[in-house]
Amino acid sequence: MKKSAALKPSKNQSLSPLKQKLDAVLGKPQLLLGDDENQFAQLEALIAAELNPQDILETLWCRDVIERLFEILRLRRWKAQFIELRELGAVKVLLNQSSQLIRYPEKIDDLVNGWGAGNQEAITRIYSILKNTDREHSHIEAQAVGANLETLAAIESLLLANEVRRDAIIKEIDRHRDLKAKRGALDVDFKDVTTTETVNDQSKKG
Repeated sequence: MKKSAALKPSKNQSLSPLKQKLDAVLGKPQLLLGDDENQFAQLEALIAAELNPQDILETLWCRDVIERLFEILRLRRWKAQFIELRELGAVKVLLNQSSQLIRYPEKIDDLVNGWGAGNQEAITRIYSILKNTDREHSHIEAQAVGANLETLAAIESLLLANEVRRDAIIKEIDRHRDLKAKRGALDVDFKDVTTTETVNDQSKKG
């Protein structure tokens, strides 16, 4: 779990009594090893300030929105990292299509290994070969994506599910607040009617 010195959680949000009660029951959100703990805290503070939960239900929903948003960020990061990792295989495929190297598979392996190791000489050589065949880095990315559509589609499906869930929760918070406002208005009306009836009864008795 990474920590970013540039991001700090909001003290006001971390001390929210409702949040403390919820964390005491559910525990703090579980982060993965590659997650940025302070990035989560910053996101938590921003969303909590925007939604401003007023009761325990809203606090629970607010936490769910924060977790859905963080999961979306995580999945997007994984998607980019997955494509980057698959570029190694894509480079080999494209080099195998090069007339310059078609007779020298061992050179292809050396260049691919150099790419994977971050060897600048190998990377420069690969780009030079690709340029001679009217190709560039975007072709490597396209090859990596095209060869892994099933996995990327699964990631996109998870992204969509989290986005739908996030939007549904926000709508539920709005409905909850509308219902509370209507109940409050009914209570006021009922009190007004009761007060009026009491006054009328007292007037009749007088």
